[in-house]
Amino acid sequence: MRLNNKIRSSALKALAIGLGLSAIATTASASVAVDELDVPDYLRGTQPSSLELLIDENKSFDIISAGGLNYDSGTGAVFFDVLGPLFCFQLSDNLPNPALLLSLGDANGDSIVETFPLDSTLQYRLFSNQIAMTVPDDGACFYESDLGFGIDGIEPADSAGGSDRIFTDRFVGSSELQIEFIDVPSFVRVGEFLNYSIEVSNFGTQTASKVGIQELYPRNLELYPDGQLIAGFFACVESGGANCADATSGLNSTSIRGKNVSIPPGGSVRFNISRRVFESSVVGGTIDLYAGAVERSREANRSWDAATATMTVIGEGQTIAASFENTALPVANGIDQAQIRVTALDNLKNPTPDVTIEVSDADNLIFTQTSGVTGVDGSVVFLASTSGAEQAGSFLPEFVAPEIGNNGANTNVSVEFVADLPAQFSAFTTVNNAVADGKDVGIIEVSVFDALSNPVENALVTVQNPDGLTFVQSSGTTDQSGIAVFTASSTDSGTFSPTFAQLNIAGTTSSEISFTPGEPAQLAFVVQPSDVAAGEIITPAVVIQVLDAFGNLVVADDSSVITLQLRQNSIGQSFFPDAVAVDGVVTFSNLSVDTAGTNYDLRVFSDYPTITSDTFEVFRIFQ
Repeated sequence: MRLNNKIRSSALKALAIGLGLSAIATTASASVAVDELDVPDYLRGTQPSSLELLIDENKSFDIISAGGLNYDSGTGAVFFDVLGPLFCFQLSDNLPNPALLLSLGDANGDSIVETFPLDSTLQYRLFSNQIAMTVPDDGACFYESDLGFGIDGIEPADSAGGSDRIFTDRFVGSSELQIEFIDVPSFVRVGEFLNYSIEVSNFGTQTASKVGIQELYPRNLELYPDGQLIAGFFACVESGGANCADATSGLNSTSIRGKNVSIPPGGSVRFNISRRVFESSVVGGTIDLYAGAVERSREANRSWDAATATMTVIGEGQTIAASFENTALPVANGIDQAQIRVTALDNLKNPTPDVTIEVSDADNLIFTQTSGVTGVDGSVVFLASTSGAEQAGSFLPEFVAPEIGNNGANTNVSVEFVADLPAQFSAFTTVNNAVADGKDVGIIEVSVFDALSNPVENALVTVQNPDGLTFVQSSGTTDQSGIAVFTASSTDSGTFSPTFAQLNIAGTTSSEISFTPGEPAQLAFVVQPSDVAAGEIITPAVVIQVLDAFGNLVVADDSSVITLQLRQNSIGQSFFPDAVAVDGVVTFSNLSVDTAGTNYDLRVFSDYPTITSDTFEVFRIFQ
């Protein structure tokens, strides 16, 4: 079924009855009594009807039932209201013999399509309950889709130059026009007065002599229940030779709309807007703003742009939260600063501006300021640094919002400062006097510090000279306390001085470490018996040591008993008196043999394996 400018009144009436809409010939934006939201009476308390307006088979919009479908047989124009966001511009002022003139209002009663000439008629689709229209080639409609907000529901895309806009096969952006919202707060309170701007600039090389500009904002309480703005006023400011033309300033203004704004290259128009958040706005709700601009003065490569902004309605501050925001941990050098953001939140966890925040406990940090007020994003940033030496580590500063509740709201945040580059180090033996058995280990810890004596974590320390010790690892990294641990073993008893190095530090560091002998396990002659005259004392004295399994003198042995047998030609001759070790040493200083002969030796008996000395000779003494 088609609706056109030649339709008879009886047929229109029948269509209106079929659609359940009014056939009264009044415009959708007719002026009626308004409340402070400046919405016509016929749009207050209404809901979308079941009937939809379908554009280019692409996007459908609810038709508002109370507005009715109105037809002026004298002009061939149809009027009704839709729930957007939607607005359209005719790109040529002269279109011969249009099939139909279409005018639309939005849920606020503002004009969004003005006597828009269609080159094909509207179609009523009974089964889908839709009125379908096709946007003519000489028209441009801004609306929102899954692809964003812009002409044909496609969001403008930035070019390599930063402002180029591209949309459909019918329009190619040339980066000439740019529209943007300025100073729109992210969060607003009920009843709050707002001042923000919309600016349209021409970055091209030709004058855009006829620019269509439209903005949309919510006023209808029933159809935009989350949040509404009360109409205030706006002023159009011209720059660089621009002309606001029909986008004039006004008090209690409806949405801004102009069709003949002129902007030369480098020029701009800015709409400075003052409005207020309506008292019925819901905390947690959003207020969506839309704006678009399209050049109407050229046939090809028409430039256009679109912009959106969203404000969230918030309540009064209820709590505060703090976060440590440094991407790289600050150095505890008294210069680097920790960045701490404290955010005030309402009961829905929305950020809340204009809340005073104070540092209630600095936890030994130095703050550049001890109080601040949350900004439009509901937060305030505090900067803090350390003082003095040995300050690397974690801190827990506390903050308070004294105006929230009866006792204020409190929070804290963990802040970490790290050490600077390694500048000094020292070694210390923590496990000493391990047994020199190749298994038991001693431990040396190397501590690395920066110039302010802060322990340095993850610093690489290497063993430069092991001094004969066997280390489990030849290098190691320092832990959170700045300590690298080295374990070493030895089969040699004694005191050693291994050295350690660190790449950033000149020189080395060392710590003495001792290994003790194991349990007594063997004997050894230190001084062998020498040839001697019969009856004379063997000189030097025969010395035997008590050794562990690895040949280390067991200096702690004061109890081993040694039995010494005199032998000749491997045949026992006599025994000397037993002797007891002192400090692991047995010294026989009074040995003598009365009978001259050769092939004497000393056989040693004890709790350990038997040993035998070298042979020696006893000379006869001639008178």
